[in-house]
Amino acid sequence: MKKRGRAEERGGSGGGGGGWDGQGGPAVDARGVVRCPALHPPGLEAQGNTGVVRAVLPVEGRIVAAGEAVLRIETDFAHVDIPSPIDGIVDEVLVHAGQRVSKGDPLWRYLER
Repeated sequence: MKKRGRAEERGGSGGGGGGWDGQGGPAVDARGVVRCPALHPPGLEAQGNTGVVRAVLPVEGRIVAAGEAVLRIETDFAHVDIPSPIDGIVDEVLVHAGQRVSKGDPLWRYLER
């Protein structure tokens, strides 16, 4: 298990992205689409649940491992790296840098297995 720095444990950016998402990691639906998880730290649900995509890390067609960061989203609280929930091939990224996203928005799709 990778040891996290103090900033990551608090959900701060720590220069490399936060680790929290408030409700657990992203999930994959039946069509292979990953949806945006909650973007607020626990206890701050009323403060908003949106962020801006700052980086799309893998290119389409690339194999990603479960836990590997696919997107970086900036919120009012931190930079949040959104990890791949499964091993798979990124078929299509459905968002772009600078786009505002909210909980439940589709982020990317995996190639069908």
